[in-house]
Amino acid sequence: MDYAKKIAKNALFLGISQIGNKIITAIVIIFLARYFGVNSFGIYSTAVAFAVLLQPLADLGMTQVLHRDLSR
Repeated sequence: MDYAKKIAKNALFLGISQIGNKIITAIVIIFLARYFGVNSFGIYSTAVAFAVLLQPLADLGMTQVLHRDLSR
């Protein structure tokens, strides 16, 4: 039963952290949109979208290698 409690606690903390991350991200985006204005925020959004699209190329499978090595 000890493992089940550990798994449940870790899952709860992971869920809370992901919800908190989404809320903080939404607040930051709202503040950035108000600060930059329409045109500048559009340029910023385009740059961020382009960076997110290229992120898998930068990773090049290193996440799987890292997970495998950390689990050993």
